Amino acid sequence: MAGNQHIILMEHQSTLSENMPLRMLWYIAKLYRQQVNPDAPYKKTRIPLPAPHFYMFYNGKDDAPAKWTMRLSDAFEENENTLELVVAVFNINYAKNSELLQKCHDLKCYSIFVDQVRTEVAAGKTLHQAIASAIKYCKEHNLLADYFAKKEQEVFDMVSFKWDWNRAMEVRAEEVADAKTTEFVLNMLREHEPYEKISRLASTSMENVIKIAHMNNLAYN
Repeated sequence: MAGNQHIILMEHQSTLSENMPLRMLWYIAKLYRQQVNPDAPYKKTRIPLPAPHFYMFYNGKDDAPAKWTMRLSDAFEENENTLELVVAVFNINYAKNSELLQKCHDLKCYSIFVDQVRTEVAAGKTLHQAIASAIKYCKEHNLLADYFAKKEQEVFDMVSFKWDWNRAMEVRAEEVADAKTTEFVLNMLREHEPYEKISRLASTSMENVIKIAHMNNLAYN
């Protein structure tokens, strides 16, 4: 993947987080590691890479402008710009004068649906009642009517889903641990250490060591 090809990374958030550029940095680093041969960075000639673009769509309740940017360099304690990553953030809360929503009909319909759910909840309805009312509104006003007719239960499940923050933190901790294990295994594989030794020192199964070796073109007998 190179030349005029691109990597598009997008996140949809209902809570503002100033750490989005850092998260995007982790994502793109992981993608590049998957796409580039581990030995390629040691070559003399430059490796062509697909250009990354980073976007966040926000529809939380906090006030926010229609569009803004987040920069990784804003997090640096020193006043230096030695590394940069820019995330374009779009507020997709419903607003009649939103340029983005006027350009994308489906996104506008989704935004109106969310706005209707919030309005109904604010009026005293339960979340389940509010979702049902918002779906009915969208059908009557031809806002993704076919989609809501076919995917009504999926919409209920999606909007009613309760985010388990504690479990999310556990999963992220597990991902960090897995990443450290993988990095340790890769370093040992590059030294051509025996699989058994790697498995023991990394506290991971032999099958996982072999899997990592094959995925990174580092397998040997």
